[in-house]
Amino acid sequence: MPRYNAEEAHRRAAVIYKRISRMVAGGSRPDLQLREAIDRYLFHGEKTRTASSLGPDRTCFRRILEWFPDKVEIRNIDRSSVLEFTSWMKKDRNYSQRTVNHHIAVAKAAINLALADKIYSGDNPFAGRGLIKQVRTRRKSYSPAQLSQILEYARNISASGGSLSRRAFHPYIYLAVNTGMRPGEILNLRWDHITPQQIEIHRPKSGQDLEVIPMLPWVWDFLQKLPRESFYVLHLGQRSTNTFRKIWIRLRTDLNLPEGSTLYQIRHSVASYLADAGVPLHLVQALLRHADWSTTQIYVNSDMDDLRRVMAVMDRFKA
Repeated sequence: MPRYNAEEAHRRAAVIYKRISRMVAGGSRPDLQLREAIDRYLFHGEKTRTASSLGPDRTCFRRILEWFPDKVEIRNIDRSSVLEFTSWMKKDRNYSQRTVNHHIAVAKAAINLALADKIYSGDNPFAGRGLIKQVRTRRKSYSPAQLSQILEYARNISASGGSLSRRAFHPYIYLAVNTGMRPGEILNLRWDHITPQQIEIHRPKSGQDLEVIPMLPWVWDFLQKLPRESFYVLHLGQRSTNTFRKIWIRLRTDLNLPEGSTLYQIRHSVASYLADAGVPLHLVQALLRHADWSTTQIYVNSDMDDLRRVMAVMDRFKA
């Protein structure tokens, strides 16, 4: 891997800065190139975002520029070209619809920024909803038996001691199964966020500064037995699910879970279990804190017999 060259990096940054300065000074242009719009977007992002949050966008732009011709002008990109790009991403590169949609979104954002800064006058070929519609199907989830196996496996891993990640694995799984919290919410849960009555979830990036879910008595008893080694409930060096990656891969193999099974599917499993148990969907939505009702509906698995029993309550009107 080539070593970082500060002089070369500064030289490239100066070239991009001069080019962008000329773009802004030149006013609105119909012949703006896609690469110029992307450079402008990244230049703006470096001033307003962290390097880690901008990294995935850089990767997307590399793939976009790999497909579209060099120095292509935005006005020469039509909808069919965008659809060909999405087809190439899916069939030749085997990317998921979600990943392809993210590429479309960042390209759209780059051109929208150029339009907002009035350095481009024209249409955004990446605009418009539904370039690739993601079919919303019932999420993959674990059965109650599989959840029990995962809990037991995690208990044995943590009981054997060892690294911080091994010791924190069972508490993480236990909280995921018994609360339905998101991975990041569990990893960032602090002791001062919990009481015998409720769990406070702080998510400033989502626009919701504080969300609350009930504290179950057995969960509270479980937490009181954990050692308080830091401000966080889970004492870890790295607050990311990557911390459990090696453990999870071994668990997935030992328990014969399907390839591609993830920790996040535990949250899907909680939602599916509640929905299948007959819990009203508005309560499932409130517990899992879904902003969109359609997200909760994904977990419903209704068949014709279920629908027939529901409609049977209307028998009073059959005459």
